[in-house]
Amino acid sequence: MNILGFTLDDSEPHPEGPREPWLRPRVVLLIDSRPLAELLDDRNSGVPLSFFLRQPVLPAPDDEFADEGAGRGRRALLTCCECGSDACGGSRGSLSVEGERVVLDEIWSNRRAPHAELRFEFDRRQFEDVMSRVAALPAPAPPWMRPER
Repeated sequence: MNILGFTLDDSEPHPEGPREPWLRPRVVLLIDSRPLAELLDDRNSGVPLSFFLRQPVLPAPDDEFADEGAGRGRRALLTCCECGSDACGGSRGSLSVEGERVVLDEIWSNRRAPHAELRFEFDRRQFEDVMSRVAALPAPAPPWMRPER
């Protein structure tokens, strides 16, 4: 089994990169204490916290669409460009539940072919604990996601 972790990257963006406050901090996923981007040979380090919190993480047991179009599980954004989009660079993977395990596989990035050799398995409770800790972090909302006053 692999161990999932995370760190927050609040470093300054590239000098010519976007400066919007909702793009920081970035969630950097760690697998066995190594940044996932390093394992993927991906130039992008993480996902803005405000975006990370708005994506579905695991398919619900009764999710009839969990297997449609995205392999066996839910597609999750793993890394992305500083702008917050994976269209100009990033990685996605499929998260699925197999009993008491969460599996991350079917990983692909904009930089290279699918990472067919990569498959990570996590204890479901440990995975959910990490995701709960991320979900408890305060995140600045992009202007288009803020409630109107």
